[in-house]
Amino acid sequence: MTPHSGTFLVSYILSLLMAQQPRFGGRIAVVGCGSRAAMFVRGVVARPSSQIVALCEPNAVRAQYYNDLLTELGAPTVEVYKPEQYEEMLKTERVEAVVVTCIDALHDQYIIPALNAGGALSICPEQHANAPCSTRPDRKANDDRR
Repeated sequence: MTPHSGTFLVSYILSLLMAQQPRFGGRIAVVGCGSRAAMFVRGVVARPSSQIVALCEPNAVRAQYYNDLLTELGAPTVEVYKPEQYEEMLKTERVEAVVVTCIDALHDQYIIPALNAGGALSICPEQHANAPCSTRPDRKANDDRR
C-alpha cells in the first residue's frame, strides 16, 4: 500500500456508501483519536459533502492533535466529548455518521447507541469480510456469511 492508500480507501468507502444511501455524508463524528483516525479525518475533510463535527476522545492531548490536524487541513476545529458524553454528542452535533477508530473491544459501545439515536451509520476501519462493523438500521449488524 502507498502512503496515500488510506485516504483513497476512505474516499472509496464514502463513495460506495453515498451511492447506496444518498443522505450519507454531512455531519461525521470520530470516536477515538489514535493513529487509526488520521486517514478517516483526511478523507472526510477532502470530501465537500462531509465534515467532521465532533471528536469523542478521553485523552485531551490526542484530541488536540486532531483539532490541530483539522486546522492544518483547512477545516474548522470541533468540540471534543468524553466517552461518557457520547450520546449527548450524537444529539447536540446532529451526527449523521460515526467513524469508530477506538480499540476494537469498545466498538459496540458506540455503534449501537449511534443506530438507536436515529440510524447514524458507523464505520470501523478494521472491517473484516466475515464480520462487518459498518451497519445501517435496515441491515443486520453481522451478516449470515459467518
